[in-house]
Amino acid sequence: MSRPNRKSLVSQSVEFIQNKIAEGVFSGTMPTEHELSGQLLVSRNTIRAAYARLESEQWISSARQGTRRKIMKFFPRKDGEPPFKVGYLAYDTVDRLRPQDLAMLETLRAGILPLNGNIEVVSSAALANGDLDSTLEVLVRQTAADAWIILRGSSQLQRWFSEKGLPTILLGTAVDGVSIHCVDCDWYRTAQDAVQRLIQAGHRRILYAGPRDRLEGVRRSEEGFQDIMNSLKDTTTGMIVRHDAKGGRKDSFADEVRGMFMQAERPTAVITHRAGEAMTLLGVLSDLRLRVGSDVALISLEYDELFSDYRPTVCGYRTKQSDRAPRLFNLLALIKNNANPGAIRDLFMPEFIEGGTLALHT
Repeated sequence: MSRPNRKSLVSQSVEFIQNKIAEGVFSGTMPTEHELSGQLLVSRNTIRAAYARLESEQWISSARQGTRRKIMKFFPRKDGEPPFKVGYLAYDTVDRLRPQDLAMLETLRAGILPLNGNIEVVSSAALANGDLDSTLEVLVRQTAADAWIILRGSSQLQRWFSEKGLPTILLGTAVDGVSIHCVDCDWYRTAQDAVQRLIQAGHRRILYAGPRDRLEGVRRSEEGFQDIMNSLKDTTTGMIVRHDAKGGRKDSFADEVRGMFMQAERPTAVITHRAGEAMTLLGVLSDLRLRVGSDVALISLEYDELFSDYRPTVCGYRTKQSDRAPRLFNLLALIKNNANPGAIRDLFMPEFIEGGTLALHT
């Protein structure tokens, strides 16, 4: 089974420490296990194992009672150039990030070195559950970053950074009226592309299934679906099912979808926004003895590598690191060089992966 490559927390911690030493952020002696475990939001056992590996590779000295480990490797720094610090704001701690988000974080850590930069991951459960304003005030003050990268963010969070005038890049779609940069898929065009592929395959009753969390990317994909279906309303019927992405019951979404397929004029094709919705749908259709790829077509706007393990393989749109990373580094370079081109919305079309679920309908 093909799965995303997810490095262990020890390996991630080792790479983080090596980057900090190379950047000169850690110099002379190392932080204590307690200090670093708090900074990386991992256990002291993880840091202890990372230090043991670095000690064996002669990056740091061995621990002695009452003294800190000394740094044994040294790297030249660019004279006169201050370090460029980037805060990476996420709702989840490092150990709970999705594999693709972890991969992007490692790409950023390596790619920002030519900018004499370093990245600090900042997260707090209070971002989702508490007072957003006061939480952000504290996090921003403590981090003192030159620029911020937000890993997806609500409209309230985006507006906070915009109103504060902080140099910010959103890994997601920015809402209208905020002055922050963003890098994301063009969800509007992607949804319309999916509809066009289904129309070409002969489908005229198409269901869109997406979350109700109303992140801007989700809103844009649903808007793209509705707009193209309205333009085709004389010949094509569009249906929409929304579900609660957080706090909602998975089986309630399955029940709503099942109800759609119990109708006399049931959908012949489905577009899901997220990969998890596509997987739920596959289970529902199997229970109804409907065959995906012959009875019902399926396209997911978000591709998952596990789709290749299904039979038939699931169609979807895949976003690669090579789509996001260069755009992100370009924006960071603009911020570092104090360029002021205005808020840049860098939206791109993801790659369509053609599986076996794009059924022809006759």
